Amino acid sequence: MKTKKWIRQLVVAGFIVGSIISPIGNSVDFVSAATTETADKIKTTQDANIETANVSAIPTKVTTSKAANSLSLHPVQVGDGKVTGTTLQPNTSIRVQVNRVLKTVIVTDETGAFTYKNSRLIEGDIVRVEIKVDGLYTGAKEVVVVAPAKNELTLQPVTVKEKKVVGRTTLPKTPIRMSVNGVAKTTLTTDEQGDFTYNNSTLVAGDVVKAEMKINGAYTGAKEVTVV
Repeated sequence: MKTKKWIRQLVVAGFIVGSIISPIGNSVDFVSAATTETADKIKTTQDANIETANVSAIPTKVTTSKAANSLSLHPVQVGDGKVTGTTLQPNTSIRVQVNRVLKTVIVTDETGAFTYKNSRLIEGDIVRVEIKVDGLYTGAKEVVVVAPAKNELTLQPVTVKEKKVVGRTTLPKTPIRMSVNGVAKTTLTTDEQGDFTYNNSTLVAGDVVKAEMKINGAYTGAKEVTVV
């Protein structure tokens, strides 16, 4: 009498990874090292795919745009009558507030610069600007209005022998207009320390030399010295 046999095959993910022939009536538990290894590889691949899919599905959060970061304000003094600033965005809306009260919305020019005019600003006022990006105002910047510095201008004594006038101000890189006996002679610029020197070989005893510094577009703070 012939013995009937059956074949048991283990299939993982559509692939036959092991088989065994067993007599009828016997129960056989089959565990193949190859099967275990293959199953592990399949699971690892599936896990990797799931992890990759999850990571790619997470949106990247952008906290502040480049345009918002580019917004800047220049210092403001009482008497300036305006607030100026810049951004990388041309033709873009800028919302302006003073002490948290909305004042106006202005538009940057072709270079991204903007100017808010307000002659009523006083010391301590807080000017706040925001740029409109993707329909929302963001990137807020603030500047506090300060009192103008005491722009003292001083002149040293002048002698006929020296033929020059030496002076000082508290403002570096500031235009200084020089006059002799009421006649404008030249315009100088102070150095990094606010110092300046005016040379004039034609000075004689009795000449009156006047110096004025330019502040907010006007010459002021005149000081005079007489040549001796």
